[in-house]
Amino acid sequence: MHWTIEHIERVFLGYMEANGHAVIEGHSVRSPTDDVLFTTAGMHPLTPYLHGDEEHAAGKRLSDVQRCVRTTDIDEVGDDTHLTVFEMLGNWSIGDYFKETSIPQSFGLLTGEFGIDPHSLYVTVFAGDGDVPADDEAPRIWEATFHKAGVDPAGRINPLGADDNWWSNGPVGLCGPDTEIFVYVGDGPAPAFADRPEFVEIWNNVFMTYFRSDDGELRELAQRNVDTGMGLERLAMFLNEHTSVWETDELALLLERVGAALEVDTVGLDGEGTRSLRIVTDHLRAALVIAAAGIYPSASQQGYVLRKLIRRAVRYAELLRGHDRDLAAVTTDASERVAEVMGKRWPDVGPTESGQRAREVVEKEASKFARTLAKGVQHLAKDAESGETFTGELAFTLADTHGYPAELSAEEAARIGMPIAPDWESRYDELREQQRARSRG
Repeated sequence: MHWTIEHIERVFLGYMEANGHAVIEGHSVRSPTDDVLFTTAGMHPLTPYLHGDEEHAAGKRLSDVQRCVRTTDIDEVGDDTHLTVFEMLGNWSIGDYFKETSIPQSFGLLTGEFGIDPHSLYVTVFAGDGDVPADDEAPRIWEATFHKAGVDPAGRINPLGADDNWWSNGPVGLCGPDTEIFVYVGDGPAPAFADRPEFVEIWNNVFMTYFRSDDGELRELAQRNVDTGMGLERLAMFLNEHTSVWETDELALLLERVGAALEVDTVGLDGEGTRSLRIVTDHLRAALVIAAAGIYPSASQQGYVLRKLIRRAVRYAELLRGHDRDLAAVTTDASERVAEVMGKRWPDVGPTESGQRAREVVEKEASKFARTLAKGVQHLAKDAESGETFTGELAFTLADTHGYPAELSAEEAARIGMPIAPDWESRYDELREQQRARSRG
């Protein structure tokens, strides 16, 4: 069976609704709190309710599909699994059911609705640490769940420490032990569970029962919550037996449309070309979502991320095409095609006021950067030919004189094999701060 993104979404939400969950709208990618720039997990918009400070109007059992933005792995984008914007399937119990319901419920969705062989499932549980004792309840529930399905649980339930089975939203905030569900995708009988590519994590059930304060103190919440999260694109990759999220229906179509806009033969691309096409597609997709949330390119915070994504998309479009002719125009055309595809499920980037604004933001920033890109690249190439090292001073000159962003110049220096000073970034920051001090007077 071919599992489309849209069908997986419907199955998940339908199952959760049948199990008493109210289906709610996903929140904007603009974070509802000040502790992070973007919504990076489905639980962010629900923080007041998970604390027990407020009651959610839809009840104690909730489910949604939340778009998340994560920029910590931006250098990994272009590989088989990393995306700047991804969708998280999530369900919550806000002071209602706990492990006794959450674990069989998750098992039932995976094996019953998605047809995953229960003999291929393995789980990890919290082994305890100096602050919180081992979770003895989850293993017992897993044993019973496996037995009920006719599967011998021996070797399938693996206690691991806090590095693996403790979830927290940063050093301060809501947290708790979790149980992670893995699928064995290797050939032949499964070996002992280990951190190996053959064991693919597919779902995480967090038993959110604690809050860690600024001073590191851990206290129990007044209520017990369950917070689960499962990546939609990665689930589609697994269910369709693909090796990359870019082979799934929606993302594969995006690559085709963006490649056509950039006038590139996507069939004959080598590894570096494939990576560049993925980066352009990913960054335009993310830029449209961020801009649709009312964010504009700027020198700080969310605006800085948006500007960086658009500029990287322009740069990798140039690398992919091998020249800069009509660069702004084809990048803009590519963003229009991304909006056409994603607008079918994401109305805010489609034919709406926010979608029109987002496309205009991308077009304006792409046009602006395309004009300055060539100068920076040419300057860097000449320096490399002269045997120079990429330093903080050079990064500052390129940014200040040519408008070529430091992070992009560092990427380009690495790409062309230019030696890079280990302290370039700290020196660049120092020079930039000196400039700011002079401008303040």
